[in-house]
Amino acid sequence: MRGGDPDGSALNTVNTSIMFLVLLVLSILLSLKAVLIQRDALCATAAGRDTESLPSPLPFQCISGAIAIGALGYFFSLALRAWSDACQEDSAEAVCLSRVNLWASLFVLAASVLRFLALTAAKQGSEEFSMDDELPA
Repeated sequence: MRGGDPDGSALNTVNTSIMFLVLLVLSILLSLKAVLIQRDALCATAAGRDTESLPSPLPFQCISGAIAIGALGYFFSLALRAWSDACQEDSAEAVCLSRVNLWASLFVLAASVLRFLALTAAKQGSEEFSMDDELPA
């Protein structure tokens, strides 16, 4: 990449993207922890054991959702910048591809926000969280 990035902005963007990808992996691991807690609760219920001692999966799900929204927001901003840059060029193909990427990024971000809103609405709808409540995975 000699001479292609004199101010280092491309390298900075790549390094920041790596950080947000790591955050997405962390989000997935937190979701996995929540699902493992739910599985333990189902197994305990099926065996007739008490589930009160098990931790709630809800905090893991909320933190996971918040991290995912932040990271996906960053990638949406990158797609928006790429679309804006493509519109300045004289390439219909670049504009078309960046537009598709922008829409895809928007849909992924919107899905994450909707899931998070549903999760927080379910949390607010019950006075006390119970392991018997059905949660989004």
